[in-house]
Amino acid sequence: MQKQQADTIESWFDAYVTGFYNDDTFANANWKMKEDHSRRVCGEMVRLAGALGLDAARKQLARVIGLLHDVGRFEQFARYRTYSDPRSVSHGPLGVEIIGRHNVLKALDPAEARIIEEAVGCHGLLAIPPQLTGDELFFAKMIRDADKLDVYRVVAAYYTNYKKDPASFPLEIELPDEPRCSPHVVENVLAGRQTDYSTLRTLSDMIVIQLGWVYDIHFAATVRRIDQLGLLDRIMDLLPHTEQIERVSQSIRAYIKQRIAREG
Repeated sequence: MQKQQADTIESWFDAYVTGFYNDDTFANANWKMKEDHSRRVCGEMVRLAGALGLDAARKQLARVIGLLHDVGRFEQFARYRTYSDPRSVSHGPLGVEIIGRHNVLKALDPAEARIIEEAVGCHGLLAIPPQLTGDELFFAKMIRDADKLDVYRVVAAYYTNYKKDPASFPLEIELPDEPRCSPHVVENVLAGRQTDYSTLRTLSDMIVIQLGWVYDIHFAATVRRIDQLGLLDRIMDLLPHTEQIERVSQSIRAYIKQRIAREG
């Protein structure tokens, strides 16, 4: 992909997102969160592309995937006033639909367009579809890494602010803030298993699931960056201090240490 093509897609994204803002303060705060997230993930994709030694054309492809990966979130919130996929619609496939509806990729090589669509469509699934191979699989792994990394950053910042003053927190909190974590969530994370989001019951459940994403990070460069930023320790501090949670924390810290030692 050429830089000019990526610039054109970014211009479309800018205009598309701007069209959602209105006089609804709550909705604007949520859209701004996703806009900022999309831009940071775009930057993380470019950073990861550099760490992986990708050429200029593939860096531009990574950039566009990062920018567009959550494009479905804006219409999702406009329709349903939630970012909960189980309570609304799966935002990945919705993003692919929006990209097609607006002919965003019409000027690209069909193979590049397909890579982008697959990455956007599957980035939020519990697992990468087994039929993906080659560059479709490679870039799907990249966006899942970059997305998780920035979600960790968002979780650390936003949940910290929420805990300070829940009554005035301006964003959606999808689950009740109760000082407990469901046993099946803890056991699944400790076993490296995925958990169906529809079975989550508390805010702590969601945070523990997000911590467990570290087992699904594909590239050592991403693990190193998460560790260098200290994101997981900040998130762990938000959780209740229970024996179950401590088991999760110890397991995750040990995994990160072992993986960095093994892969550098």
